[in-house]
Amino acid sequence: MFLPGRVPNRQVWNAHIARYRRRGISGWGSGIALAEWRAAAGLWHEHFQPADGWVADFGSGNAGFWQLVTKPERLILLDIVDFGLNALPGQVFIGNAAKTPFRANSLSAIVALGLCEYLDDLDAACAEWRHIARDGCKLLVTNSPPLMVNRIRGWCDGIVRVRSDHEFAETLVQNRWSQLTKTPIRAGWQSVFVAIAV
Repeated sequence: MFLPGRVPNRQVWNAHIARYRRRGISGWGSGIALAEWRAAAGLWHEHFQPADGWVADFGSGNAGFWQLVTKPERLILLDIVDFGLNALPGQVFIGNAAKTPFRANSLSAIVALGLCEYLDDLDAACAEWRHIARDGCKLLVTNSPPLMVNRIRGWCDGIVRVRSDHEFAETLVQNRWSQLTKTPIRAGWQSVFVAIAV
């Protein structure tokens, strides 16, 4: 999940993982996460099905999103930690979103939900995703726009990077991704984008 050369503080990161798990399982945060996943699921059904070829989910977390959609036959999940995804058989890897294990032009779809706010260099990740994407590959991705709650998250967590939706969209375009939806869909604390590799 981090750029090459950056070693995460495991103790700090484990605390974030524990909080993420709690947010996705119980409490008021579960409703927010579910709203974000449902919005993404609607876009998945509209733009991605049927999934043809390999699909990679960067920052897959507890794989809750894949319980809302028909899981592609060729799905690879990547995250910085192993969440113990026993409920979702398939291939799970510990991976870095900005330095992936994939060959160039090998993926037909990429999913990155709730990930980009943790990337210091969004440009590097978008460039890498374009490198491993086939022409016409679709990208389902979220951004944490500067809502007050995201500003507070950035201030409290220190590792949350708040970017405007315009800045996020510009980074996609600069790395040869064309936005499919005219504007992102706002759900929970996220803006959900769909883009295509051009």
